This record gives sequence, C-alpha cells and structure tokens, in this order.
Amino acid sequence: MSNNINNTDVEYLDPGFGADGTGRAPIIFPEGEYGTPNSITVAPDNKLLVACSVSGKFGLVRLTADGKHDSGFANNGFVSGAFALGYQSYGRSVQVLKNHQVLLTGVAAFTAEDEPQSASGLALFEPDGTPVKTFGKGGVTVLEPIAWPGQTLSEEENNQRSAASADLNASTIELPDGKLMVLGNHRYNLNDEVGMLMRVERNGSLDKTFGDGKGYVVITHLANGASAVSMIQLKDGTFVVGGTVHVEDKAHIMIARFDEQGTPIEDFGANGYATFQLSGFDQLRQVIETNDGNILAVLNIMPAGEYQTTALICLDAKGNFIDDFNHGQHLVISTPSGNTPCGAVSLDDGQIVVVGHTQGSNTKIFITKLDRNGKAIPDFGNDGMLFVDLSDSLDQALSMTIQLNQVLVGALTYPDPNNNYGTCLFRCSELI
Repeated sequence: MSNNINNTDVEYLDPGFGADGTGRAPIIFPEGEYGTPNSITVAPDNKLLVACSVSGKFGLVRLTADGKHDSGFANNGFVSGAFALGYQSYGRSVQVLKNHQVLLTGVAAFTAEDEPQSASGLALFEPDGTPVKTFGKGGVTVLEPIAWPGQTLSEEENNQRSAASADLNASTIELPDGKLMVLGNHRYNLNDEVGMLMRVERNGSLDKTFGDGKGYVVITHLANGASAVSMIQLKDGTFVVGGTVHVEDKAHIMIARFDEQGTPIEDFGANGYATFQLSGFDQLRQVIETNDGNILAVLNIMPAGEYQTTALICLDAKGNFIDDFNHGQHLVISTPSGNTPCGAVSLDDGQIVVVGHTQGSNTKIFITKLDRNGKAIPDFGNDGMLFVDLSDSLDQALSMTIQLNQVLVGALTYPDPNNNYGTCLFRCSELI
C-alpha cells in the first residue's frame, strides 16, 4: 500500500517578505490586468523572475529578493507582449542564461478553422528587461518545425501564424555550447498529438545539425500519440521527458529518456520509454532529478472512489522503480478533500519538497517535506505538512521554488481586497 500523508492546518509566512510584513508579495499588473504566476526562477542575486500569462499576453515580472517590484527591470519590474502578431501568448517558464540574459518560454495560440492550434514561443531579454533584437524577430520567435496539414494560408498569414502545435506547458534547457533544447508538442488533429524535442540556435532559429537535419525529433511510443509536459537534463547529459501517452484509448504516464542527439536510450524502459497506469485518471506534472541521480515524477491521480490527489514515483536510470522509495511503489500525498500538485524540488541533502493546493469550498495551499525515501520529515510544519490559508475561499498554488533556504510559492487567491482574483508570491518563514 502507498504511504499516506495527512495532517492538520498550519499557517506560517515570513514577515520579511513583501511590502507589508505579511510574507505575501502582491503582483500588480498594469491597467488592472489579470495574470497567473506560472513559473518562478531565483536569479543569482536572489531576485525573483516570474513567468506569467496576462490577459492574452505573455508577462515577465522581476521582484527584488524581498518581494518588491524591481524598478530596474523593464517597466517597474514588468514586461509583456506577444510571440507573434495575432496570437494569444502565454508565459510558462523563465530562466537566467549564462550570459545573464533572461529567456521566457511559452505558448502562442490561435484558432484555425475548427481546431485550436498553438506553437512554442521564446522571448529573450537583456538583464534590464529590454528585448534582444538579434533573437528571432525583435526578441521573440515562434517555433514551427512541422507543417499543419490542410491549411491554405496567405503569405501574410503564414508570417503571422505558426503551423506547429504545443500544449500549455513549456520547458527549455540551455546547453553547454549556448544552444537551447526546447520541449513542445505538435497536434495533427484533436486525436493525434506527438511531443517534440527542438534544438535552437542562439539567434532563435532551429539547429539543423540536430534531428537528421530537421532541427527536431518526434516523441512517440509504439505509434501512439504522446503529449510532452516536462523536461530535465540529467547530470550525465541525457534528457528525460515526462508526459502522457495513449495506449488502447487509455492514458498512461510516460517517462522517456534521450541522448544528446535526441535518440531514445534503449535500456531505459522499453526502447527508451517507461509507461505506467496508476489510476483511472493519471497526469504527469513534472519530472525532477534527485541529488543521487534518480528520476522523480510528480503526478496527479484519481484512485477509484477517491478524490484527485498528488502522487510521486521514483525511477532509476533504466526506468525501474527505486526499491528504497516507498518500498518500490508510488507515494500518495493525501489531504482530506483531495489536492492538486504544482511542483516539487529535490534538495541537496536528498530531501524533497512538494507544493500544491487542496480541493473543496475553501482551498488551501499545502507544502510537504519528505526524506529521500518518501517519508514525511516530522520537524517540518506539523509532522511534515504545512497548510497556508491566504483567503476565505480559493487559494491555488501555480508555481514554487526555493529561495534563501525557504519555500516560495506563486499563487492565486479569491477574493482579494477588491473582490477579484489576486496574484501573489509568498515565502514561508520555516527553513527547509
């Protein structure tokens, strides 16, 4: 049986974070716009970069280390835009490159005829938030390696709209030579989707020395469609991609491993792919590498007759369950009304921090800390679990990271003081 974690309510925020001593830093978007904090990155100077989706545009926010809008970045700490003309654009992840430029990865979406289409989008900024003009078209690019069948577009439309398809997740890794590995998806139709690994030059164009001259490789499993969600590069230089594959019309968790040229590693799972079905509803949210080189997957599952909940699986370099992690089984993190994960990190000492939010009429954000074997750390919070209740109704965790040895969470709350959805970051005072 899986080890269940289920404890009581604790609220514990750092009064040194934010402007008002509450431990909470509101993100105020220009002109009263609504935005979601989809990813947080801690810069080398401990400033915070937040990738957002803002009223149909991508958004990038920079805060000081203590949670105030950074006036030295773009427009009082905020920049927004579109990956291309006519797109709905979503910011999904952000990172600081080795040359200190800031890369935003996201999705550019539009509706073509009867089916929605979308593409992976990248935007590159100087450290002060100004676009890097030599990247793509004035600092932004849309990746479109696979033609969309059946579309007849004018030249002007082709210049404005992409023919590639991606879901609303994005992962990009800077490689040692400065090139970028980008994870995306292509949907041929509503029932046929494949993942893609794309290697990109520093000017935003596809690297045609990758993928047999195409600049990309397709991710499929036994001729089944696959949706790719999360990507990491292991210490040995190989890439791990997590997502969902449909086998006989049933969704399975998919974790695949590729070498540096995008070739599946045959001794991982079955010819590079390991698949699992844990419940009637399985979704992979994230893959991370543990400090001892294993692969930890953060899942959302729904066992029969139970609420939707968070689960973890830990695999070795060949795609097998680790015997020492929860006795070689998946680990369920349960709360009374069910929950949804937003992310996890593996700490240098091997311990694991997982963040998500509960379900029900008064949702709360949960933070749990586990040892390398999946057991709750009793001296964190209340027997390994913290609950943070920011409002009287809805609190939703969308992103998380570790800053200054403390857990930092990007959240939406409802209602805020103006009876709207509020976007904020908060930092826990308890050290991890």
